[in-house]
Amino acid sequence: MIDPLGMQLGVARKKGLLSDKPQWPWCIFINDLRIVSELIASPSEFVLFVQRRLATNLTPYAAHDELDLLCKFFDDGLYDVPAELKGAHRIALHGYTDRLDQWYVGRAHGAVVEKPGRKIPVGARSLMQALEATGHPGRTRAALWLAELAQDGLDTIDDFVRRKRAQTISSGERHDAGLIFRGPPVRGITIYVSREGGATSREVDHVHFRMVLTGAQEWLAIFIRAADMRTEFRFFDRVERTPCLASRVERWQRERRAEYIARCVLRAFNGHIWTCPGCSQKPYASPAEAHRAFGEENAMIPSHSSRHDGLYLDTT
Repeated sequence: MIDPLGMQLGVARKKGLLSDKPQWPWCIFINDLRIVSELIASPSEFVLFVQRRLATNLTPYAAHDELDLLCKFFDDGLYDVPAELKGAHRIALHGYTDRLDQWYVGRAHGAVVEKPGRKIPVGARSLMQALEATGHPGRTRAALWLAELAQDGLDTIDDFVRRKRAQTISSGERHDAGLIFRGPPVRGITIYVSREGGATSREVDHVHFRMVLTGAQEWLAIFIRAADMRTEFRFFDRVERTPCLASRVERWQRERRAEYIARCVLRAFNGHIWTCPGCSQKPYASPAEAHRAFGEENAMIPSHSSRHDGLYLDTT
């Protein structure tokens, strides 16, 4: 049986029986591979599973076989922060394959069983499928960037795609939402929804702006035509920080800080300026003092809010 060996590659490396190169071999029984191929829903999801499966060689997981890890991937994405496992010597995985057993065994006896798989919301799943259906080079990589998001990120994309598509069809307004990966390297995704679909100079300029603002090394822009979900994408891997672009970024930062002060910090109450609840209860004697506290003595209060949806989240 190859399963016990495949599950203990980390131990084999520690004992000097396996090369210390960063690449890991994937030892898998052919019937387990058949089950993986039957249950994994897309190419990007398969790539993500293999990446995270191989990363478990550096964890204390003690799986019985490959299917324990597959079902843990369906359950929680098989993602772990190394610091959370620090100090653990051996973590046994039990009960993850119960649903798998019901799917392959229970159905033969008339049981109604839901097919095992990742719980990806419909809107996010549709977007991943639309990316892979473009046929363009890089399509699996683009879908993979979405597939590796944590549940909060997937739920955000699902909500955004469903609501903003409907609003765009109704009103014709353009919408966008973005997510930032902490990295390294720092990466970002922006999803644009419009009636026409596709990229215009406005969207490209916006991506350049976000990359300079966040210091991102890579960016994925996804363009959705609202009526039929026709999807295009484009990767950006570098942007020149021109004086004009740098000036725009600095102005935007000043406006947003001033907007924050105007909306959340300044509270007039009995002649004092108070911070909002949950931040600090320190009163300020005047707006100027509050501005100085935030380094904004000459801040310009904008007359309008940002036109972008601004769903900028930290994700895994």
